[in-house]
Amino acid sequence: DVSWQPMLLARSWIQEGAWTASIGVRVDRWYEVDPDGMDTAHRWLSRAEDAYVARDGRFVDVFFGRMGRHWGSIDGPGLLLSRNPRPMDQIAWRMGPDRVYVESVVAELDSFTGDGRMTGTAGADSVRAGSNRRMLAAHRLVVRMSPAWTVGLSHATLYSGPGSGFSLKFANPFNVALWEVDNRPKNDENNGMVGAFFSYRGERSMANGELVLDDVDVLNGKEPASLAAHLAVSHRVMSRHVSLSLSATVVTARAYNSEQAEGRWLYLGRGIAMQHSDVAHLTGYLDWLRFPGWLVRTGIVLLRQGEADFRDELPSLDEKVLFTGTPRTTLRPFVELHGLLRSGMDIAVEAGWNRMLDAGQASAMADSHLTAALTLTYRMAGSRAL
Repeated sequence: DVSWQPMLLARSWIQEGAWTASIGVRVDRWYEVDPDGMDTAHRWLSRAEDAYVARDGRFVDVFFGRMGRHWGSIDGPGLLLSRNPRPMDQIAWRMGPDRVYVESVVAELDSFTGDGRMTGTAGADSVRAGSNRRMLAAHRLVVRMSPAWTVGLSHATLYSGPGSGFSLKFANPFNVALWEVDNRPKNDENNGMVGAFFSYRGERSMANGELVLDDVDVLNGKEPASLAAHLAVSHRVMSRHVSLSLSATVVTARAYNSEQAEGRWLYLGRGIAMQHSDVAHLTGYLDWLRFPGWLVRTGIVLLRQGEADFRDELPSLDEKVLFTGTPRTTLRPFVELHGLLRSGMDIAVEAGWNRMLDAGQASAMADSHLTAALTLTYRMAGSRAL
């Protein structure tokens, strides 16, 4: 299949000391055809993105506006908050020195209709059913134990209701979601998560990991655990240009889901953290990199996917934690070539062979095919002081 989705993004900045104001507009045809997300623009296919006012201080940073935010490694998933959804309207702040600080985000999500439908225009679609406003409050405590080691704790709450808005309770980073989501006064439906993470940056090695718990039944053990976990390690081998990397991500069937449709970890159809649940994703690859220049990557991917999806109804209590139904397995050796050029032109070629078992969630069905992609990007950048 050949498809064409042009995107145009324009940004401008006003800076004075520690203050920055950004005005950004994006026209993106992919919003119209994205099989997961919803179209975000109806006027000239345009939408304001990277539009904000921010102040970067020594001990306090503040941010107000619309932007994507990623709490994870540069090339890995963020299990609590990721770049996966559309850029969200948010108030964010960081308090503390570089050694120990608290980071918080309170974001406004799309509303759901009162009968649980996700339309993106709940005000127009909920005359009869009403609508539920949805908000996300996420916090993390980051501790830099040494130049190499960073550890932290995190928690977040997605809360919703006809009158939901900025909440002092959920905006407080020290009101941990583990205790607060069901305590009185409970004025909103909510779905809380808690987590922990670490990263290591050594001279020849790097590692990062994260664990997020959505729901753990401690008292009676009858409810399957809802969790997501990620671990990645990378080590330079042979020379400073060659590295070996391994990563694993596991998301249980009930993670990012809730009994109420508006409590699902979604924004405009895209996952706020991961895009799928009921999945295990393992990758190993070898990189050869020169910058500017070329990146050559060869590796293998193992993907095992059950039948559950957190965009569907919450699986019943008697469902297995992982994997539900008849899982399908994909094994894919691949090769990637990326040209990282000074001229502004980037080129990427990727090809792999997919070997699928139990294809289409049908037992004993197998399929194999070659997939490939070619991407060309041209970047133009410039600045002028006024």
